[in-house]
Amino acid sequence: CVFNSVMVGATHALGARVRGGTKRPNAKHTHAHATVGGAQPFPVAPPTAARAPPAVPQPSAAPTSTAAPAAPAAPVAQDAQAAPAAPATAGKSMVRPLPSVPAMPLASKSSAPSGPSPPVSIERVAVVDFDVHHGDGSEEIVRTLSRTLPPHRLLLISIHLFDPGDAHVSAFYPNSGGSDFMLDNVVNVPIAPIWRRSTAAKDKHARSNSGTSSGAASIPGVISGVNEGSGISTGANSGAAAPASRHAWGPGRLEWRAAFGQRVVPALRAFSPELMLVSSGFDGGATDIGNSKLDASGKCLQGLDLTPGDFEWATGQLMAVAARCCPGRVVSVLEGGYGTWEFSKKSETGWDISRETLSENAAAHMSALAGIGPRAS
Repeated sequence: CVFNSVMVGATHALGARVRGGTKRPNAKHTHAHATVGGAQPFPVAPPTAARAPPAVPQPSAAPTSTAAPAAPAAPVAQDAQAAPAAPATAGKSMVRPLPSVPAMPLASKSSAPSGPSPPVSIERVAVVDFDVHHGDGSEEIVRTLSRTLPPHRLLLISIHLFDPGDAHVSAFYPNSGGSDFMLDNVVNVPIAPIWRRSTAAKDKHARSNSGTSSGAASIPGVISGVNEGSGISTGANSGAAAPASRHAWGPGRLEWRAAFGQRVVPALRAFSPELMLVSSGFDGGATDIGNSKLDASGKCLQGLDLTPGDFEWATGQLMAVAARCCPGRVVSVLEGGYGTWEFSKKSETGWDISRETLSENAAAHMSALAGIGPRAS
């Protein structure tokens, strides 16, 4: 029985090769071999014309021989062609397996997070306030906390208008921030208002005649500087009753940029914060209500004339420091910004507030935060 099975399988396979286009092997030189149960191969005679393999239905196959095919010795099932050639492989399927696809690695229970990630430890926090008004509330908080915290934990830098006032113009709110409190890590950068431009020009002339120079005087457009010992306080005084022309930088946007680059950026970089909080006030923009005042005669005076380009530039300076010290850890919080008075026929008073310039200043700041610039001039 084993021999007959081997003969049928070998004959069937050989016949399939002939029908598929393969030449019939020469019987004088070729012998088929089969192995039974791992024994040595023994010769199997090739099929003859009188004993052709059973025909298998083909779609368009024609008979390969004109002789009448002899009846098969035994009935063969239709799936005999897929039968194995030897009992040793009888349990294997003849269907070609699909190529294996590497499975995606699954996270083990040990590697999966068991809960919320631990909080990031922040040691040094810097607060930068460029609102047109002094950050007196932030200063009070930082100075209070600095008495109990290590000296490297908090830093406050506030750049703002400062004018203690006189008989013609009252003090600019909140009339503080005229000097630093270095022992408490408080850096104040006071800017003289534009309505003091004539006073600042006279002060510059007096400095030139006396030979006194300041760090800001070498920059085009800079009138006066704050790099003098009298502008630095150890905390014993209030820092609010100093003449504007002595402690404040000169008026205008060029002075503001010079002060930002020479005072704000170096102090911030030296502190090397791990988190930067920005008090973003846009009331220093040109014609904004927040930096205007009325003099004794009722005339409206303008204190600062920053453009969207100035806010974008300043924000870019902060982001450059953050890229070195605290990448991705910058939080900007909206502070001041009120809009501009404009004539309106719809208003009962004839005046209305336009926030178009305010929105442009804020958009410039956001553009620099997102790294999309430059968009303003």
